[in-house]
Amino acid sequence: MNITQINNARLKFFKMSLSKDGIFIGRVLIQSEDGIFPLICFNSFVSKISSASEDDVISVEGTFKDYSYSDYNGVLHFVKLMLITSITINGIKQSATAEEKKQHEEYWKRIKNIYQVIDIVEFERLSKMEGAVELCCP
Repeated sequence: MNITQINNARLKFFKMSLSKDGIFIGRVLIQSEDGIFPLICFNSFVSKISSASEDDVISVEGTFKDYSYSDYNGVLHFVKLMLITSITINGIKQSATAEEKKQHEEYWKRIKNIYQVIDIVEFERLSKMEGAVELCCP
């Protein structure tokens, strides 16, 4: 499992939902010098990100997951989506325990084919904004 880090990013979009299994799901878009990154997080990380604003400096660590979605024209897109394992907001860090990491992997397996884990409208809007950096997919 390769852990990737994104530093000095800004929050561009956050949306929270509750799955029918009682899992809080956070859909996040952050922007760094390297581009716009879609992220997904669960439970305690959702509450941590929900307190962030666009002015906060955010760094995240996690693993990239392959994700595909169809846009409103039916065109299939493939992206890398980061599953957050650690987040730092304005110098305050929260990391998942080994048990939480296992849980998050299980949550990912359960939801990836059931829920829309990227807000397609915001994702595409941000990627097409004038002067925006291309969406990042390592």
